[in-house]
Amino acid sequence: MTRTTLPRCSATTSRSRNSDMRILATGVTGQAGYYLARHAASQGHEVHGLARPGSVATAEAMLGTSTLGASGVRIHAGDVRDQGVLDAVVAAVRPERVFHFAAGVSVAASWEDPVGHADVNALGTARLLEAVRAHAPQARFFYASSSEALGRAASMTEVFDERSPLRPATPYGVSKAFGHHLVRAYRDRYGMFAVCGVMFNIESPVGVRASVVQHVAASMVRIAEGRQAVSIEIGNLDAQRDWGFAGDYVEAAALMLEQPEPDDLVIATGVVHTVRDLVASAASAAGIAVPALQVSEDRLRPGEVNRIAADPSLIRARLGWSARTDLDGLLRIIVSDPAFRARALAGG
Repeated sequence: MTRTTLPRCSATTSRSRNSDMRILATGVTGQAGYYLARHAASQGHEVHGLARPGSVATAEAMLGTSTLGASGVRIHAGDVRDQGVLDAVVAAVRPERVFHFAAGVSVAASWEDPVGHADVNALGTARLLEAVRAHAPQARFFYASSSEALGRAASMTEVFDERSPLRPATPYGVSKAFGHHLVRAYRDRYGMFAVCGVMFNIESPVGVRASVVQHVAASMVRIAEGRQAVSIEIGNLDAQRDWGFAGDYVEAAALMLEQPEPDDLVIATGVVHTVRDLVASAASAAGIAVPALQVSEDRLRPGEVNRIAADPSLIRARLGWSARTDLDGLLRIIVSDPAFRARALAGG
């Protein structure tokens, strides 16, 4: 796995050009927050991670000094639903860079609990922006927006880019669109260096377990080990997505905070694959033949967007960033990861 090198402190921060940065990342038990925090720590930056009180032990096991040694991430217990805690953490850390990844990320769960998703994703972003504005106004702020905020494509040929309007079709998408609009508003109203990185389908060994990538990859591991029948239940085989590796995407997030001027950018590979392609890549990564596929009504998602395609040419032109990991490489990373394999074989 290629390590991400985060840019050093710029001349615009309160420290000297050659010193390391104080970084605050929310959602460090999720995949984007985890990869950002780990890579930043490996580069010698002073990294602070925010984790929910019930997830602190998990965060410590993933990123703490017992795992990473002296470069371990300093974990703070906190919930983005608690303004007082956010104020206290930001005031104590005085971050120079803030990466906001904490969010409920399940589209299906957002239909079950739209109010909860709004509180965490939408209002949580508002609370964190307020804390940064009050206690670290010179910090640069990255918000992990989502392709779900863009909603449905107008046609099967539409490709999303920075000019695409936000027209979310799910409670999750609406909650992320709220945060996206709010970041823009704070940038315009208060002059904050705040940007939105519109991340398309992000994946890794620590990805969301309900995702089709995790389901397919885990099934392949079990089949390869003789722990599952040689068949997989699947939903829409023709759904098309732009899947990318979290380790690549956090590099883009870091680069976005080093732009001369704040601007929002699409973060994607620019390559669309079907679920059929995904199955083939996962089987190859596991060293087995493509198993029998059984379309299951339970795995069909009501209102699912059939095709999501992105054009990341602007971030490539401005920042020189492009995804290094293709779909085959992504599945090899996931399927070969020891922790992922152990979880898959345990039925998780």
